Amino acid sequence: MILKAYAKVNLILKVNNKLDSGYHNLQMINAFIDLYDEIEIVESDIDLVEYINSDINKDEDIVLKGLKLFKNIYNIEKSYKIRITKNIPIASGMAGGSSDISTVIKYLCSIHNINIDDNLINSLKQIGTDIIYMLYDGVRYVEGIGDIVDKNTIDIEEEFVIVNPNIKVKTPEVFKNNKKTSSYINKEELINNVKNKEYENDLEESSFNLDNRLYILKEKLSQIGKTIMSGSGSTMMIFGNNIDYIYNECKKINKEYFVRKVKIIGNK
Repeated sequence: MILKAYAKVNLILKVNNKLDSGYHNLQMINAFIDLYDEIEIVESDIDLVEYINSDINKDEDIVLKGLKLFKNIYNIEKSYKIRITKNIPIASGMAGGSSDISTVIKYLCSIHNINIDDNLINSLKQIGTDIIYMLYDGVRYVEGIGDIVDKNTIDIEEEFVIVNPNIKVKTPEVFKNNKKTSSYINKEELINNVKNKEYENDLEESSFNLDNRLYILKEKLSQIGKTIMSGSGSTMMIFGNNIDYIYNECKKINKEYFVRKVKIIGNK
């Protein structure tokens, strides 16, 4: 059985303030797109995670960390071999790792008849707060440190182009260097902004300051269509009416870039 771990984009990402814990209060509108990693899980003698198309360091492997945490919480003795074919670029602002572990957790919950509860959620967010949204479906409003996910989905249909320049920026550094904050905005207003295609990301300036190549790339892409960075970078989302034109023009910028036409998906 092949599981699909879908990529996430931030249509809106607003930073309200920094907490004493070092985390930040955020307001986001998150969406899944039809780009995904492929995951195979089988029982094994030992817990093992293998990656295809990637060289993820074992010390940074949140899938293995999440698997061990899950087994420890529920006293599960079985072990699993997990093979992940990476199609989502690493450190791209699309939560590929968080999607992988959330997909694995949901599958293991289903075969062990376990309900996802607050205990599991609170434990998982110690590994990564993006994981919490990834346990859900659809376009949703998210706030807090990324751990408060609205129960209602947002009805949005959108097709656009993503460009990832294979530039890796580390999320902790982006937040550490971020100087832009926004006042808290009513949830309904943010949802209306998204429906009116008013996308924005408070972390762009910080990411651009860490690597000026991202700023240069956005300037180029903005000549093709409306361009917004996803997450903490480095993926750019390019919107417009003629997606084929946008795609073809983006492909011309650099043949080494990861360029895809994508759609927002509802239920996974």
